[in-house]
Amino acid sequence: MPFGAFLLARIFNLPAEIAAGLILAGAAPDAMAGNVMVYLAKADVAYAVSLTTVTTLSCPVLTPGLTWLLAKSRLPIQFWKMLLDLLLTVIIPLILGFGARHFFKKQMEKILPVFPALSTTFIIFICALVVALNREFILQTTGPILAAVVILNLGGMLGGYGVGAIFKMGRPQKRTLAIQVGMQNAALGTRLAIEYISPKAAIPCAFFIFVCIFTAAIAAAFWQRTSDDQTIV
Repeated sequence: MPFGAFLLARIFNLPAEIAAGLILAGAAPDAMAGNVMVYLAKADVAYAVSLTTVTTLSCPVLTPGLTWLLAKSRLPIQFWKMLLDLLLTVIIPLILGFGARHFFKKQMEKILPVFPALSTTFIIFICALVVALNREFILQTTGPILAAVVILNLGGMLGGYGVGAIFKMGRPQKRTLAIQVGMQNAALGTRLAIEYISPKAAIPCAFFIFVCIFTAAIAAAFWQRTSDDQTIV
């Protein structure tokens, strides 16, 4: 995904900040919502959770590392600050969450339904902030950025399914790879872009949030309606 973003930024001749934001979106870990889409698609949920776990735990190094590698020639990328930020805001809270679920299982179950609503609210707030900060620029350049984001997302889904086919995986695993590769945690990328690059760099990430949910929902709905004895492309 990050290498595809780098190539698309070149093809569409995107400004340096926008290119870095697109690369950052591609370098983000799997989206947690992808696990829900995999479930709806009747694919391999356990495999999806494993993929999300691996990409999330490795993101403090890989997300800033790949962004620095692919975007450093166009503008400075604060690798170490991003790495420390991700450790503090992703890995440590994740470990604390596992601990809380383990030691306070009964108490946590009472408040768990609140968290999906909170996360959705924060994602909407972040996207609204990006639009507000870049309103005039978005009106001028929406077409190329949106086209690059859509191609990156669809290319990721096709690539994920293709990799599954190359390795002769089962149909559920191919569906899972398609959704998980195509869906990135662009909300995390949006926050990192605003803080460590610029508000403009957050535009591709904000677009990616809505595009990947839309395309994954379509794929999940199609696969959900397709029974096991039917041929799926």
